[in-house]
Amino acid sequence: FFRLQLSLSLFFGAFATRKVSLPSPHPTHPSTPMERIKPYNTLKEREQLDQMADLYSIIVTIEHLEKAFVRGSVGAEEYDRCCKDLLSKYKTVYPLLSGCVTTLDGFLTEYSMDCPAATLRIKKGVTAVQEHGGADRGPGASREGIIFQLCEHFITLMDCLKMDHVAADELHPYLDGVVDCVNKLDPSFAGKAKLMPWLTKLNGMRAHDRLDADAVRQFTFDVESAYNDFRRGLYHSLAS
Repeated sequence: FFRLQLSLSLFFGAFATRKVSLPSPHPTHPSTPMERIKPYNTLKEREQLDQMADLYSIIVTIEHLEKAFVRGSVGAEEYDRCCKDLLSKYKTVYPLLSGCVTTLDGFLTEYSMDCPAATLRIKKGVTAVQEHGGADRGPGASREGIIFQLCEHFITLMDCLKMDHVAADELHPYLDGVVDCVNKLDPSFAGKAKLMPWLTKLNGMRAHDRLDADAVRQFTFDVESAYNDFRRGLYHSLAS
């Protein structure tokens, strides 16, 4: 995937930013040498072109990754790891182009990109494994160990909310951990539906962005509700 990303970056950075007419097969002045047209005039423009090439290649790579996952060409664990990495790269590059790229849809239209799977994944901000489940427990991972990790993530997340640590980069790692553990235990867990909208929201925020008071109150309620649902379900499963 990253070899594809690099090759697309080189191609796009060299040719996609300026439309140059091909020379006529019968030039009026055949002795006049062809003019070499540079796609940029300053180092700042060069850097912008490189960033646009990166954005282009990230979107295309996500599209191919989504298709490969649907067709079974890549496993859930590898897909989840690669997709998280690509979404993180997208979130890093996109704000750098705020002066020339206003929306994702506008960028896709301008460069005639047909990437519906990548568009959906980027807008959701979470991987298909996080959204629908299907993650493997991994070698050596026991059910009891995952339950312990899940409780740890739940409790830490609730503590962050109570102590007003409500920036996106403070909450996201623990909520992401909760969702990952739930997917390994029971993707159909009802409480997951309360958490996924918050994971999508945090993915769409900048690292330093903070939730307002109303959002914190609702988020706390949803997390505590999901945690209580999990504890009740665990109690019943142990009792049966």
